[in-house]
Amino acid sequence: MVESACDALERLHRTRVELDLGADDERIASALDAIATDEIVTDVVVYSDQGVVRSLHALGRVHRRLLDVPHVTALRIRSRLLVAEPQTFTNGVIDRIGSLTRLDVVRPLRVEVEVPVLHPTELGDELGRVVRGLRRRGVSMYAVIPLLMHLNDEAQQVPAITSGCRRLGIEVHHLVLAGHPVQCEGAAVHPVPVGRVVDLGTALRRDGSGRELPRLIVQTALGECDFGLTGEPLRHGDDGSVAFRLPAGWLDALREVDPAFRPPDGVTLGPDGRPIVPVHGLTA
Repeated sequence: MVESACDALERLHRTRVELDLGADDERIASALDAIATDEIVTDVVVYSDQGVVRSLHALGRVHRRLLDVPHVTALRIRSRLLVAEPQTFTNGVIDRIGSLTRLDVVRPLRVEVEVPVLHPTELGDELGRVVRGLRRRGVSMYAVIPLLMHLNDEAQQVPAITSGCRRLGIEVHHLVLAGHPVQCEGAAVHPVPVGRVVDLGTALRRDGSGRELPRLIVQTALGECDFGLTGEPLRHGDDGSVAFRLPAGWLDALREVDPAFRPPDGVTLGPDGRPIVPVHGLTA
């Protein structure tokens, strides 16, 4: 969303940053210094391409430093491995993650686990075992659903994921329409039609419980927006590509975060002064 002080640190939201646990010690230290000096940041998301189970040492190091950063109140662990290989989350790993949460009144640090879920069949008993173990230790569980054509785009599949998550005790967070790392490879070949998104939203509201309804999120070059709310989809070009028109004050808010901010290439301003951001992975 804005320039980062370290290549191991990304900012996809005004108050949330993402930190790569696979970076070396020096880069992680630099990222933590940047977080400590930015009082707007309240949530830190950590991830590792090697899997969080193999990065517990780095996770502990980040946790210890964040305990001394009072404006950070949430540490979220993103783990695709938890869904793909839940058996690797042994009782010892569950205990280690659970021991990190601090629910003190004076300086809390809430620990959460975010799992990208792609299909209802991933929500099995072994995953349920891990979820129950973490919840007993005060760790919240969230699901993010990256929408993928020919995998989970049918009207009955997303409600099946949301109801399966609720059954296991996982809160449904976002249905990501475009921009999630899992979507990058297939989006160019199989983009999601905007009409399919509208159909899915209708099915969710018709058939799903209120507690199961995810926010429809698009990750753009200027941060996340809500489909149809803070982001208005537009046809962008003759090839069926899609852009999103964001609120008028969006760029001003980004300059509050980074005074040197400049819109990336491809972002334009409409006649009303609202930024228009092309988004890959969606088609009109």
